[in-house]
Amino acid sequence: MRAEIANFNILVKIRSHFAWFLVAVVVILYYSMMLLIGLAPEFLGLKIGEFPISLGILIGVFIIATCVSVTWLYTYVANTFLDHEFGEATKRLYKADLIDEDGKLKGDNP
Repeated sequence: MRAEIANFNILVKIRSHFAWFLVAVVVILYYSMMLLIGLAPEFLGLKIGEFPISLGILIGVFIIATCVSVTWLYTYVANTFLDHEFGEATKRLYKADLIDEDGKLKGDNP
């Protein structure tokens, strides 16, 4: 019966690590851009060929696209894998009579 709880805890760890990894990607990108703005504004002002677009604009668009992609990735993984696995794990815990109707572990009530 404790195997069901261990499996559920593993799922929680997987979700948490995945979410924090994606948060780290976004934070690193964002603060890298802020450091470039503060420390190397002339680098961001470089023109790309004959076009009126600077390197800073392209990097900004890249960061926005990456943030949208990271959000899509988390939503996709959560909806296709994590939600299904959490539902199955909750059913197994309920079937093993380890959680109550509120979704709380029965042994954790004070």
